[in-house]
Amino acid sequence: RQTDPWYVSSKDIEQNVVYISRNYDSESRERSSFLCHGFNWIAGRTAAEVAEGGLRCKVRHGPGIYDCVFCWVDGEGGTARVDIRGKDHGFAPGQYAVFYDGCTCIGSAVIRSMPEPLTS
Repeated sequence: RQTDPWYVSSKDIEQNVVYISRNYDSESRERSSFLCHGFNWIAGRTAAEVAEGGLRCKVRHGPGIYDCVFCWVDGEGGTARVDIRGKDHGFAPGQYAVFYDGCTCIGSAVIRSMPEPLTS
């Protein structure tokens, strides 16, 4: 419909191009992982130090919060991969991910990109 809102679907920073779409809920946008950096830990521990099964993350506004797994990709403090339980269609570079140990906020990071799926 002509009155439906537009959404940023991707960016090409090198070419200075922003791609937009009206298909916000598209299955092709569903992701279960993202890479993040620029960490700000506020509780005296990192996400990697949270007991297995206790880590959760939230991206964007709204009620959605996910159980997740966190692992450093290039050394502690650099880039990390976050795999959520389930799928989300709204991850985008530049958004913040906020990490929780149960109900306690422990810090945040900036989403850098969406990685290729892990292979078995």
